[in-house]
Amino acid sequence: MIKIKLSTVLILVILLYPYSYAQQSVLQFANATGRVIDRLAIDKLDDLRFGTIISSKTPGTVTISTESTRSSTGGVTLIPSDYGASFFKILGTPYSSFALTIPTASIYITNNNNASMEVKTWTKDRPARPTLNSMGYLEVRIGATLVVDTFQEIGNYTGTFTVTVNY
Repeated sequence: MIKIKLSTVLILVILLYPYSYAQQSVLQFANATGRVIDRLAIDKLDDLRFGTIISSKTPGTVTISTESTRSSTGGVTLIPSDYGASFFKILGTPYSSFALTIPTASIYITNNNNASMEVKTWTKDRPARPTLNSMGYLEVRIGATLVVDTFQEIGNYTGTFTVTVNY
């Protein structure tokens, strides 16, 4: 009797095995991930400075390169003075690339009498998407060209421009 029951159970298990396998649930797990990084920060270390100049009856320009060299064209005379490229430091997550945007349009700097000069042809010493170094740091220098009119009104001229960084 035990032999018959055991063989019957074995036959039933063999016959029913495919049905029990077909009804099994199969699970697969996946991970959810995220990464928190340092915010990007930009600090101005120095302004764009065209220095002291003398205008004349001939219009001209003053250009400050990203290496802080100064040159002029036309009737502009350069006077020994403090001049240089604008200088920024960027801080963020090491080895991260980011977008660096400088002006593409002209801005105007003005004196106390609202006389103005155009600043144009912006340059930077980094590509459009630079990468932070191993310390999460990068320096950026920005130059431009100042347009000086015929007999430009004397005075101290100032204005602002925007530099934008984002991941």
